[in-house]
Amino acid sequence: MISKDLLNTDSIDERDLITEEGPNDKDEHSWHRVKQQLEQELVSANNGTSHKNPNTTKLSEETVWEKQTEMLYEFTKIFEKMNLKNKFVKEFDGTENIKVIETWLSELEVMAKVIPSDEILLRIRASFRGIARDWFEAYFEEEIKTYDDFKIRFKKKFMPETNLCDAKLKFFNLLNFGPVKERSLLSYVYLLKRLNKEIKEDFELIKLAISKHTETKDSNTIRDVKDWDELFNVGNYKYFNKFFTHEIN
Repeated sequence: MISKDLLNTDSIDERDLITEEGPNDKDEHSWHRVKQQLEQELVSANNGTSHKNPNTTKLSEETVWEKQTEMLYEFTKIFEKMNLKNKFVKEFDGTENIKVIETWLSELEVMAKVIPSDEILLRIRASFRGIARDWFEAYFEEEIKTYDDFKIRFKKKFMPETNLCDAKLKFFNLLNFGPVKERSLLSYVYLLKRLNKEIKEDFELIKLAISKHTETKDSNTIRDVKDWDELFNVGNYKYFNKFFTHEIN
């Protein structure tokens, strides 16, 4: 029978398999030892010769194959993480075209899933050159304290077109479906006004969309406002304090 401890990858401390510099000889030998032991148990189980429990029935070939596949999958996940943790961030100087920048960021996103935020920031810092390095140093440790901080500012600086597309998508989702979380009408209008600084959508369209989200006979009041100030005043009315959202047809 296959040892449960061997199948449980949680019992394998990744720190025994990896160092900051990468796997060393000891780590490699340790893994080969574990692998050989697993293979021996699989062979014994397949042949029905395991002596750990005389009453154990012979495992079917299908069961053995499933266990082998399961272990291979778990080891693959471990070594994928090891490879990502030891991977260097490619150099970046800010002059690359948008396709290269998108690829660079997508690769970084994968690494950021397994590398702590403070460590990935240091790797980014080491990879930056020229104007990109100057830009990073200007924000590092103040406006940029986490990887999420970095990603937001990076897109705004080096991917303005993509950033604008994301902002438009967020804005029109808000118009179409209303806010994700329950908000007062006034809070919702403030949010739309802030986002519209970049989008510059027509005010008439915005107020019409908002009116369709208010489940009240007085929704016409919203349609009659002439500017943002009047819309803010409507948002202060008690009967508009909360509203229900639904998709606009």
